[in-house]
Amino acid sequence: MIKNENLTKEESERMAQEEITIIKEIAKENKKDLDFFNSQKKYLSEDQLYYLEEEIKGCDYIGNFKIISKPIGNKQQEQGFDMWVNQTTNGGYTGDEFRGDCCILMSNGKYLQWSYSC
Repeated sequence: MIKNENLTKEESERMAQEEITIIKEIAKENKKDLDFFNSQKKYLSEDQLYYLEEEIKGCDYIGNFKIISKPIGNKQQEQGFDMWVNQTTNGGYTGDEFRGDCCILMSNGKYLQWSYSC
């Protein structure tokens, strides 16, 4: 909760409620992404699934999963499968910040796309 000695009790309570609302919305979006990802696992190879699960563990954010008909970004080889990467931040201000979107071809002929931030 935000604490500021210049705020009234009512303002502090209102801000705390707003924080709670934001946290609940983030949790709701995370669950929605996880449910969608889980529904698509059957179309992924073992290599693709392993790669994605490791990325989920290693990045600050992976989400906004969706199905697309054509990949975006540059094609690259990744652990035995093709992946397309559209990296929009390459190093950032600190030199170790990376963001963008990735796509992989699933066995159903469609592409799974997701956004990442590491």
